Amino acid sequence: MSAGVVGGSGDAHHLGKLSDATAVFMEVGDRSPDDAATYPDDSLAIALIGGR
Repeated sequence: MSAGVVGGSGDAHHLGKLSDATAVFMEVGDRSPDDAATYPDDSLAIALIGGR
C-alpha cells in the first residue's frame, strides 16, 4: 500500500497500523532550512530556523 499527501493543503492526516505485520514508513521532502509543519488536530506546530 502507498499513500501521498500534499503539504500545505491544510488537511490533517495520519497513518495507522492495525495488525501485527511489519510496517515501513518513508517520508520524502526537500529538508528546507526554514521549514514548518502544523498539526491542527493536536494543537502542535514546529518550525525550523536555519535548519535547527
